[in-house]
Amino acid sequence: MINFNKYKKEIEMLDDIIFKNLTMLKIDAVRFYGSCTNSDLFVEGISDIDVIVFCENFEEVNRLELYEKLTGLNIDFGEKRPTFIDDILCSRIEFYIKTKKISFDITIMGRTLIPPQESLIKDAWYDSFEALMGGVYVNSIPHYGKIHDIDIFNRDYFPFYDNKVRKQRLGILAKRIRSYNARIKNYLDTKSPDIVDHLFKVKKFFFKFMFILKKKYPLTPEKHTYYQIKNILGLDDIESRHMAFLNGDVFEIAKNYLELSEKYLREFDNE
Repeated sequence: MINFNKYKKEIEMLDDIIFKNLTMLKIDAVRFYGSCTNSDLFVEGISDIDVIVFCENFEEVNRLELYEKLTGLNIDFGEKRPTFIDDILCSRIEFYIKTKKISFDITIMGRTLIPPQESLIKDAWYDSFEALMGGVYVNSIPHYGKIHDIDIFNRDYFPFYDNKVRKQRLGILAKRIRSYNARIKNYLDTKSPDIVDHLFKVKKFFFKFMFILKKKYPLTPEKHTYYQIKNILGLDDIESRHMAFLNGDVFEIAKNYLELSEKYLREFDNE
């Protein structure tokens, strides 16, 4: 992880905002996550510190009051002003706190990121479940308090979750990947430029598929992919580069991807 003492004054300012100004929030835990937890991935002057704030009462808080309190403070939000989001992940508010030395990417939410188990099947294509578990529950750095359901996570989801759910998620993803692969094969044969669009669409599904297949939690869904493939998944350098789309022109990348994905789809079929 990075040396947080280097940003001591900035973190004290962050604490003042969260604990002294946002008094309507009943805070369970504050965690630092993302590239700041790994000095190999943090780029001085470019990377920010991702912060997640778990709150007991976030769903009951008056949103207008919270928004007006934040926007009334002397905060440079940079390009990310406070925005409420409601999606399959959770209800939350996101914003930046920008300082001369470092920026904080803040998420304030309720008590849990663990969804109902049925949604792990229904939303398997589009959720970021494994990345959230890896980034926040496994690899984050505690700053204050304790995540409300960390004991549930440690009991039911660590080192990985139920194999029945795992196989169902893999099956749903495999079907989607095979559909994309059929199109990519056609575009490869015809040397169509449309191959680019489909390669980058399927990449995120295959990335998720591989981590579930190998029973590993990633750090993040769509950043530092080569590092994660090589250092967390443990693929050799050639396969890591193929999976990260690093070798050759777009048609060579497609050929390598198809060979690699079909190998691991067969591995799943043979489990």
